[in-house]
Amino acid sequence: MPLVYVSRYLFDSTGRMANYWFWVEVLGTIIFVALAVLGLKGSPWFLAVGIVAHGLAWDTWHYRNSTYIPDWYAIACLAVDLAFGAYVATRVPAYLPEYRGRRALR
Repeated sequence: MPLVYVSRYLFDSTGRMANYWFWVEVLGTIIFVALAVLGLKGSPWFLAVGIVAHGLAWDTWHYRNSTYIPDWYAIACLAVDLAFGAYVATRVPAYLPEYRGRRALR
């Protein structure tokens, strides 16, 4: 998801050298990739939190604050991130080993 922001910046910059905002976008992408990897390798809660944080922090910040991300996209991405993050959060117990072990005992 965050790669859309980096690519939009690059397309909108039209030949200008990457400036401060490019590196902000790259840093955001690195943070969200790290949360995704932690979610896959560690606790799935990292994945749920990363998706919701992308919506609440990243999409909200870009709304009316960015020249290269349309406001409609920031709002749509926020809605998708919150809905998908809530879904992932409800599915976390199914992926936790201790939860699976308790369900098998029933």
